[in-house]
Amino acid sequence: MTPDRSRPDITDEMREHAKVQPNSWLYVLDPAADPDAEVPPELVVGAYPVDEHGELLEDFQHNPRYAPSEVPEPTDPLDAALHELASGRGSREAVLALLRTAELMLLDTAEDGLVLHTTPEGRDVVQAFSSPAHAHASGAQSGWQRRRGREVARLLPPGVDLQLNPGSAVAVVVPRDSLLR
Repeated sequence: MTPDRSRPDITDEMREHAKVQPNSWLYVLDPAADPDAEVPPELVVGAYPVDEHGELLEDFQHNPRYAPSEVPEPTDPLDAALHELASGRGSREAVLALLRTAELMLLDTAEDGLVLHTTPEGRDVVQAFSSPAHAHASGAQSGWQRRRGREVARLLPPGVDLQLNPGSAVAVVVPRDSLLR
């Protein structure tokens, strides 16, 4: 597969990051890259230069070592929005809007409550899945309850966030406060 040589779209989030990093580079990562971990050079699409005022310059520099990952096709509209966000073409606002109205799958409990997990980074989360494919790929053998994202947001205790599609190529942790707005 040959890399896409088009220039990635500049998002508002990218502009915000550039503002606090004048005289640097803003790296664009492959959707499969974990931005919180060390990213191998093959998963760096390229970079935009950032000027002394924290403004992104249009002169995108492609990484000749970039090897696009094989990201599976989205399973549903929310998953598609996550893919768009990960590629730099989507927005957090679009994901949050879909997330609030989407029907999510959560592990079922006898008390009809939420199952809490702790991420390796120490964050308390409730795991939710945007489709049966993601839920079953998680390996959980329990039954499932279905709830709208807005309802899940109201049920999350303070300090507990939502982990969406854990284990997938574009899994995210969404802060509780972002869901409640």
